[in-house]
Amino acid sequence: MPSLDGQVKKLAGEIRDYARSQRELWRQVPWLALEADGRTGFGEGIVYRRGYLPVLTVGYTKLYVDCESGELVRWSENRMPPAEDADVLLLLKGMEELDASGLIDALEAEAAEPYFYGYDPAKQEAWREEERKQHHVTEIYRRR
Repeated sequence: MPSLDGQVKKLAGEIRDYARSQRELWRQVPWLALEADGRTGFGEGIVYRRGYLPVLTVGYTKLYVDCESGELVRWSENRMPPAEDADVLLLLKGMEELDASGLIDALEAEAAEPYFYGYDPAKQEAWREEERKQHHVTEIYRRR
């Protein structure tokens, strides 16, 4: 079914293009994720520690946006190769996961929240500063 294969490749390419088109926004996400983390709970540290934002988990398939490039990648044996077309198409049911602007708005709102009453604000700020230093987290993400 060459016609269907071509359509799959085209649609997967359009989804990839959409993710890449937001590259400048994705580069803001690791910093904001760290700012939001540790206020009301903790999220996925891989975002600010390694620059990969989880956007889809289906069974053993886990897709990420590379926050430096906007590329869609998958975890495979401690590597992050490009996502397969079939995996990219799984995002059709959750395209809101690729809305970088909406994510930034949500992270900014969460970062403005006061700390959960059980957290010591000074300890949380010290932890956040240590994470920034240890993982070289800057306002505009660049992989080292």
